Amino acid sequence: MGRNSRSRSTRRTHRETGRRRSSRQSPRERSPRRKNRDDSRHRSELKRSQTDRLEIPSSWNSSDTHWDTKTEYGLNLPKRVESTQFSRRQNLAGQEISQIKLIDVVQSGISNWGLRLVANGRFVSCEFFRNRLEATFATTLFREMSKQKDTLDFHRLLGAFTPQGQDPQEWDTKLTSIKGLVQSTLDHFRTLCPQDSQQAILEELEKLKAENAALKASQAPDSGNPPSQQTQRPPTGQPQINAFFPNSSTPGGPSSPADPLMSYRRKDAQAFYAIQAPQTGTEAKVRDWVKKNVPKERQGELNKCVETLQNHLKQFDQANQPNLEPILSDWGLSSSFLSKCNVDAHIRLLAAVQLLRN
Repeated sequence: MGRNSRSRSTRRTHRETGRRRSSRQSPRERSPRRKNRDDSRHRSELKRSQTDRLEIPSSWNSSDTHWDTKTEYGLNLPKRVESTQFSRRQNLAGQEISQIKLIDVVQSGISNWGLRLVANGRFVSCEFFRNRLEATFATTLFREMSKQKDTLDFHRLLGAFTPQGQDPQEWDTKLTSIKGLVQSTLDHFRTLCPQDSQQAILEELEKLKAENAALKASQAPDSGNPPSQQTQRPPTGQPQINAFFPNSSTPGGPSSPADPLMSYRRKDAQAFYAIQAPQTGTEAKVRDWVKKNVPKERQGELNKCVETLQNHLKQFDQANQPNLEPILSDWGLSSSFLSKCNVDAHIRLLAAVQLLRN
């Protein structure tokens, strides 16, 4: 009895152990923790593949924090969205720029009609505006033109500005027609604006500048055929399209040969602060960072550079003082960082980079 009893007990134990084993997860079933790890790995690989597909222009200067440290119309291109009041409100701050969703940036979000074009596979072209007023004006203008298409057909408007003898279906011809339409529209807008009493004087000054430039070109010893007056001077009262936009070839704003800050601009140098910069923009923190990073034996040079910068700025009254923020932004500092700096911190950072740039 004792032996049979032990045998039955042993068999019963084996059956219970088998049941316990069978109740465990099969090898194909993944635990929630492992599933989360796999999902995270999949998202990382997806982000990496999307980043690899980005075609970075060869003219850009990339760093660990920026796709492009050079400025274009006053702005560089960080890899992650800077923290501002707008980006925090939209929950965009800190996100990778390549991962931003269209629905998060278009006006009115999901209610934006343009998303219907995207969702239905239609052609769509996104244009960004600097403020809500410009965006609303452009949107309202074309919306109303669409409503009044029987009398305001956009293609017929372009046809009125198509040069004779050119194919209106060619894209270059369409661009020419668009420029003509834009110029005519601007001319009409100008009639609605109050006239500046100084405008005539400004136009005369521009005329004299153009004549002076033509005269200098004609007196150059190695000049061949000097440019004609027609190419040197734009027609009076006819604004040029590019006059409405800043020149992107001079980062940090336009500068003349007499620009006292010319030597402080980055030009073709590496954007130093995009790679190495203070953590915060308070004056005390900036002073500590500069003191730590500028070698002790060069502190005297730093102080002289700060003094020289201060003297340059004293040449201008308060209303016409040059803004140092675009120059420092071109050196790689973010707009959110610069907004926390005072003028003294700006001067010290600009002086320090002259010594640290090499």
